[in-house]
Amino acid sequence: TFLYGDATDSGNTKKDTVQGILDLAGSAGLNFISRVPITSSTATADFLTSFSSTYDNYMATWDICQPVDDNEPFCMKVAQGGSAITGNYDRGQVGYTEAAATAHGGGAAHDLVYLTNGNVGNASVEEHTSGTVWIFNPLHTAPTSITHLTSFINASTNIVVVAGAWVMKSNSTAVTGIQFLYESGNILIGNFTLYGLAKS
Repeated sequence: TFLYGDATDSGNTKKDTVQGILDLAGSAGLNFISRVPITSSTATADFLTSFSSTYDNYMATWDICQPVDDNEPFCMKVAQGGSAITGNYDRGQVGYTEAAATAHGGGAAHDLVYLTNGNVGNASVEEHTSGTVWIFNPLHTAPTSITHLTSFINASTNIVVVAGAWVMKSNSTAVTGIQFLYESGNILIGNFTLYGLAKS
């Protein structure tokens, strides 16, 4: 407990605790929610019920994520009511290789959110994907906006590719979480972490 002069009350002396001041100050930035480490073959990395009114926006990261089966696209789904949803994803995407070649993709009604615009290899630990995805206002009963930045090693050419995308889930139902997966086959290894962006 300590004494302080309250500038909002004519400088009158008041008493408070350190925790009381911290509570008034609030928290800022990204707040850790949960982590899913995968060290052996697993179908999905799930945060299916992790979204709540505590945060408006969320960020998830994955690193050193490798497929069991070689040459697989890395993907994501959103969840509604705790269940992952297949279908009705629209996207616009662009990718660049280290040789400055470009690849574009787009269209409506995809079954999955493709976080790579190509296939991820598993021939060695160097072949993997890492990246970040933002999910904006998922609890609003309106289309949910998703953006991501991904790097990966392409299974066919072993060229590093970075892909940025904007994806909208067209629906009128609140999104309760997300799920990471490969288009086919399991995840071999990877670390998945979810954060909430503090409102103030």
